[in-house]
Formats: sequence, structure tokens, C-alpha cells
Amino acid sequence: MLSLDALRHALLVAVAGAFVGALLGVVWEWAWTPPTGAAWKGEWLLDPEGVMQDVSSTGWFTLIGLVGGIAYGSLAARWGLRRPLATLVGVTLGSFAIAYVMYHVGHALGPPDPRPLAMEAEDWEPIVSDLRLAGVEHPMRPFSLETGAVVAPGIGALIGLIGLFLGGSGVPRTRRGAQD
Repeated sequence: MLSLDALRHALLVAVAGAFVGALLGVVWEWAWTPPTGAAWKGEWLLDPEGVMQDVSSTGWFTLIGLVGGIAYGSLAARWGLRRPLATLVGVTLGSFAIAYVMYHVGHALGPPDPRPLAMEAEDWEPIVSDLRLAGVEHPMRPFSLETGAVVAPGIGALIGLIGLFLGGSGVPRTRRGAQD
């Protein structure tokens, strides 16, 4: 059973994941180029260039989530070397928080959903797309695995965590009773 101190540590690590997710959501929206489309008879359609840009939002989410997850897992492991089990629990929960918060912050900062705009727009009026993930209907639910991209922060966090736990922290260790 985890002690109260270990549970507090796990909770702090998980909450830190939500803050990391907010930061990564801002980065995701900044790096992304919105796909272009147009209204046609009350529906929004992507133009040919927009199709390739539509895929880029999922790619950027995966890349930014993976790199951010590695940094988050490494920092959590460095901070929690004395509590490895509590750190693992916190990073696992925090990685779900990263994906969830990252998606919602990025989506909120991006352009609005083009489908309602297309209903009121003139035919062939240009409209940009909203920031979304392929295969995820908005709003994304917590602990959702609707697309493989949402596991990228968790994979990155575990890579960073395992790297430090198994590879060492870089801090020299001293043996008890060793003479200098």
C-alpha cells in the first residue's frame, strides 16, 4: 500500500502533467497550419491543399506529445527517484492528462468548427478548419483512446521515465563506508 506521502507525490506528478498538457496545447496550435476549405450548399469541404494540411494536425500532436512526454517523464523520474512506484503511477495518470488537456487547449486556441460557419456562408466562401485529431469527435473524453495519437505523450513519458530509472540519474552515488 502506498503511504500518504507517496499518494501526494503521485498526485503532484499527475497534476504537473495537466500543466505540461496546457503548454503543449499552445505549442501544438502555434506549430499547426489550418487547412483551407470552402462552403458549398451549407456544407464545408476541404480544398485539395487542405487535405494534406488536415493530416498535419494529427502529426504535430503526435510529435509534440512524444517529445513533451519524454521531457515530462524524465523530469518526473529525476524528481521522484526515491519514490519510483508513486512516480510511475503519477506519470501514468499525468500522461492521460497531457493528452486530454493538450487537445482541449489546442482546440480552444484554434479557429472555430467550420461546419456551422458553412451553413450560413455563401457558396465558395473560404473557411479554415478547426484544430482537431483524425478520428476524434469533439469533445474528446478523458482516458479516450479514439486515435493512436493520444498515446504519444504516454509513450514519451514512459521512455523518459524508464531511461532515467534504468539508465541512472547522472548523480554520482557514494557507497556507505567508502573511504575517500
